[in-house]
Order: sequence, then C-alpha cells, then structure tokens
Amino acid sequence: MTPVILFQEKSEQARNANNSIIQNLEAKIVDLENRLRQPSAESAEEVRKLRNRLQESERRLQETEQQIDELETKSESWRQEVRDATMVSQL
Repeated sequence: MTPVILFQEKSEQARNANNSIIQNLEAKIVDLENRLRQPSAESAEEVRKLRNRLQESERRLQETEQQIDELETKSESWRQEVRDATMVSQL
C-alpha cells in the first residue's frame, strides 16, 4: 500500500469514528432534553408533600377561624350580659 492510500484509510477511519462519536453525543443530548421536559420523581414527590402541607395548613386555618368566630360570639354574649347586669344594678 502506498502512503497516500494508508493516509486515506486512516482518514476514513477517523472520520467514521468522529461521526460515531457525534451521533452518540446527539443521542445523549436528545435523551437529556427529553428527561428535562419530564418532571422527575423527586420533584413530583416534593410537589405532593407541599400540596399536603398546604391542605393541612388550610384546614388548620379554617379551624382557627371557626374558633375565633366562636370566641367573638361568646365575647359579644358576655358583653351583653355585663351591659344587662349593669343596667339592672343601676335601677
């Protein structure tokens, strides 16, 4: 074989190897892009936990608001009793 033919063969082998590497990298890039578009299992689990915490916080807030309403009603009732008692004692 002549040096020119050897050079051409080695160039062709190098070109094929480079093309193979490029195709492999392109496939990996596509795979990574697809993975980035999908929420990870960890992200989904974290979102689920945060939603549960939010629901629990909302439930506690409703309970607290209900307790405040009940206390305000009792307070108003006691104030009225005090007003009534004061009026009676002034008579």
